[in-house]
Amino acid sequence: MSYFWIIWQSVEWNIPLGLISLFLLCIYILTMRKIRLQKKQYVFFFCGIVLFYLLVGSPLYTLSHLSFITHMLHISLLFFLLPPLLLLGIPKSLFLNRKMMKLQIDPYLNIILFALFLYLYHTPAFLSMLTEVKGYHEIFLFIMILLSIFLWIPSISARINKNECFSISYKKVNIWLITPSCLILIILPSNSANPLLNDMLNLCLPTGVDSTLFKPIIPPQLDQQLAGLLMFLMHKMGMVFAHRSKKHSSKNNDPKCSLDFFFKHKF
Repeated sequence: MSYFWIIWQSVEWNIPLGLISLFLLCIYILTMRKIRLQKKQYVFFFCGIVLFYLLVGSPLYTLSHLSFITHMLHISLLFFLLPPLLLLGIPKSLFLNRKMMKLQIDPYLNIILFALFLYLYHTPAFLSMLTEVKGYHEIFLFIMILLSIFLWIPSISARINKNECFSISYKKVNIWLITPSCLILIILPSNSANPLLNDMLNLCLPTGVDSTLFKPIIPPQLDQQLAGLLMFLMHKMGMVFAHRSKKHSSKNNDPKCSLDFFFKHKF
């Protein structure tokens, strides 16, 4: 485990991002003082900001590149846990404001875009292409973070507005479109090595450190399969956390309700 410590020491914390995160947290506290929020909402938002900085601005971002498993754990937290935490800390009045909700991308279109981007991101060949040009990977990741936030807004909004029918249908479509992206790594793993590992070593290793210490311990195929399984479980956990719904009535479980998402985009 010594190589973890070598990388941890060689990577600097992103101080500007830390200051920005602290500034956003202060603005949130000062703004929300005038609004009656539940204590758990402050906790959710605070945990979201801290998690964001740890995932993006700390050495954990670099260490996540060591294997497919660590990388998929990283982006699972970034896409499936971080957005619900931040959104659950926002006042409910914003989700009830129709003008604010009109700024939201169409739920159906957004979930398709996110699933497509996630599918490409799970393709080792595409991931290798992203790492060939400096900055492309960061830009692609930033776009996916924005899409993931828009992905979770309908889930949170439907629960607040008590639109159980839409909540059920959206949840099902979410699972139908996201799960195949995870299954690709489980069912059809490739022999490709982790391209992020080589990119990380070139940027982070101090002079004189033997790069052979960082050869993958797990075979690439098994690494990808375990990563796909981990992301599948994290996505399910995120859905449970975001919805946190009680048992729905039999009326809302009717098959017609499941098709509600395709015809009614209001949430």
